[in-house]
Amino acid sequence: RDHLERVVISEIDDKFRPIEGTESVFEADTLLIAVGLTPVDELSKQAEEFGLRTYAAGDADIIAEASAAMFSGRITARKMLIDRGFDVEIPPEWEDMVNILRSRPGPIKGINPIPKNRDIYPVIHCAQEIPCNPCTEACILQSIEIKEDSMMGRPLFDGECLGCARCVAICPGLAITLVDKTYDKTKKTARITIPLEMPEGTIKTGQKITTTGIEGENIGKGTIIAIKKAKWQNKRQLLSLEVPFKDADKIAGIQIIKPPSKKPMKKTKT
Repeated sequence: RDHLERVVISEIDDKFRPIEGTESVFEADTLLIAVGLTPVDELSKQAEEFGLRTYAAGDADIIAEASAAMFSGRITARKMLIDRGFDVEIPPEWEDMVNILRSRPGPIKGINPIPKNRDIYPVIHCAQEIPCNPCTEACILQSIEIKEDSMMGRPLFDGECLGCARCVAICPGLAITLVDKTYDKTKKTARITIPLEMPEGTIKTGQKITTTGIEGENIGKGTIIAIKKAKWQNKRQLLSLEVPFKDADKIAGIQIIKPPSKKPMKKTKT
């Protein structure tokens, strides 16, 4: 065979050995091999060996969150200008921001409390401290904020909501859903909006679909009532679902492909 057809994953023990009986098989046509957080600095290292002055930014400097690459690029560009004799400064807060963006994820604390006595509100499924805050900038009413001094804190919704879904569309982790409990006056169903990054045509309006929670567990069933493109987010769509009222706060995503059944793999001789 000259192409990839499927992959097998399994749990591992404390010596990084596969645990028999925990295997799962997935159909696949592409495999991305993660080689670790190693800077892509081969060319800059070679240049230094030849005595050339080099400047590195982004992945050539350190592997980190994308925003860190942008900030380090700004800093490196100004260093180059300074070396060329230009009168420019590097704001100290830029260095602080880069260090924050390069921080490792913090502890998992669970999501912040879901709003009470609100009809329309976002549910922010951020359980771990990471350097991320686009939702705080996207909210028109500034109702999403990080209470901690650092952007490493978990976002908290506390205020009014227009239901614009800007926070849903902007979140890079697809971790925000929008709940609308005014959808059904009988309180039997609610409308939720979730982010979707799948090829157009994968799902259709009117389709019944399985809803899932933050850990991928089944929550129940929902009906697709609208699929809209997020105007200022490339490839991002906003999916609106009619779901049971009691499920609205728990839903974080949908199931498009049924998970494989876990069956022991047949041993093969190598």
